[in-house]
Amino acid sequence: MKTRSKPLKYFLLGLKIDLLLIGLLCLCVLVFSLYSYDGRCPDFFDASSKECSRMGYLRFNFLFLFIVVVFLGRLWSLLILLLPPFLGLLIGVYKQKTHSDERYL
Repeated sequence: MKTRSKPLKYFLLGLKIDLLLIGLLCLCVLVFSLYSYDGRCPDFFDASSKECSRMGYLRFNFLFLFIVVVFLGRLWSLLILLLPPFLGLLIGVYKQKTHSDERYL
């Protein structure tokens, strides 16, 4: 069995944490949308709302989340998504460095 180096192992762990965060965010939006569905969808350009299906309501909420993340919070969302892999890489390099230093003591 091929073993991975510590930096790569912790970097991949950081990517798994990213995927978990994205999945958790989508699950939260899904649960919120299912509980708050009242048969009407808000309209972007009009102050009133129109009747729509549950799937249309879910689509609207995910589209709204996408617009907020991409256009309004681009820098923050990028920083939040890059933080776990970067920290994992730093932890892996630190552990590899201390492990190699302990060998020579």
